[in-house]
Amino acid sequence: MKKGLRVIISLLVVSVICLSCSSNPEEKLIGKWVGLEGQEFLEFFDSGKFNGKLLDNESRIIQIEGTYFAEGENLNLTRKRYPITCKFKISNKELIVTYINGAEIKLNNSMAKFTKK
Repeated sequence: MKKGLRVIISLLVVSVICLSCSSNPEEKLIGKWVGLEGQEFLEFFDSGKFNGKLLDNESRIIQIEGTYFAEGENLNLTRKRYPITCKFKISNKELIVTYINGAEIKLNNSMAKFTKK
């Protein structure tokens, strides 16, 4: 009986650890991310909306807002104008974004780094 109880408790502990390690990519994005130079930022809300300011290809600040969807390492920013498609990676408190389709704002395949505030 004790051996069976230990096995059940061990399985429960492993299950809890696995569930806590795997989280929704959108949950990791929620919050304010500021570019390393301080001019750009992206803020993601749990409602699925985002806003921010990005430097375009000519170093002009462009205000953006809309909805977002993250799946795996893919991030889609839907706006009134052209959507922005990215790959993203979060490590510690750093967000690395690679713009696959930067629309009229970012060059395709360019990268940006943000830190969580």
